[in-house]
Amino acid sequence: MSKTFYIFSSGEIKRKENTIFLESEKGKKFIPVEEVEQIFLMGENTFNTKLIDFLSQNNIVLHFFNYYGYYTGSFYPREEAISGKVVIKQAEYYLDKEKRLQIAKAIVDGSLHNLCRILEKRGYGEEFNKIKIIERDILDLEDINSIMLQEAKARRIYYSLFEEITGWEFGERSIRPPKNPLNALISFGNSMLYANVLKEIYHTP
Repeated sequence: MSKTFYIFSSGEIKRKENTIFLESEKGKKFIPVEEVEQIFLMGENTFNTKLIDFLSQNNIVLHFFNYYGYYTGSFYPREEAISGKVVIKQAEYYLDKEKRLQIAKAIVDGSLHNLCRILEKRGYGEEFNKIKIIERDILDLEDINSIMLQEAKARRIYYSLFEEITGWEFGERSIRPPKNPLNALISFGNSMLYANVLKEIYHTP
């Protein structure tokens, strides 16, 4: 079964015979290529086109993060299965206001549903009810900016409980740079989620 590998050490990554070879300050490590689905590079790593070609042959996705843990970009192997029809359909949905609105509502509805589940399990009934109202109101909105504003409102309610839930300092949501460890953890989690969603889109366009 293919797995996800996280590389936090800085060093050199290269192809060595039919394996991925990592040499860092922590030592040397061989990663059998058949075990890898995707790699997250969190350190300062060097590699060459020989490695990229090897990853492409084995359909391995490579995600890059900068020094602060922010997502930078990804390398995706050339995908023969993605046809021109898929690209046309993606453009069709982007240009059609109703289809874009449908997708936006589904994404935000899923997000707020998860927030409500956590609040319900932890017994925050008042905040749960406030976000449920926002979740219902979003169904009647007719533009994406309004949906995003309502989602931001729901997240402010949710974030207001973070210090109480975690026992860590939070204050308010801050990014680039995050003002404290809890904000940094949220940003890191968001970056990881973003990269994983991109990987799934790549595999199922």
